[in-house]
Amino acid sequence: MLARNLGMAREYGVLDRVFHGSNYVGENIDEYINLLQREIAHIKEGLSGDMEKMGYPPLTQQEINGLLSKNVLKLWKLK
Repeated sequence: MLARNLGMAREYGVLDRVFHGSNYVGENIDEYINLLQREIAHIKEGLSGDMEKMGYPPLTQQEINGLLSKNVLKLWKLK
């Protein structure tokens, strides 16, 4: 679902307004850190393959950087 939604966001010209977030509500910080590490690794290493399987071009490094930090910094006007 993520790959499709990001592919559509790119097609609509709004991918630069999308960023990674978490809604983790657990109490175990180690579990949370492990979850974030897995999610970030998937974004960096696996998401482009998922997008290609769905017929979308892979993410560029610039788009990945946007999802992980640059886009939210623009929103907060820090970059």
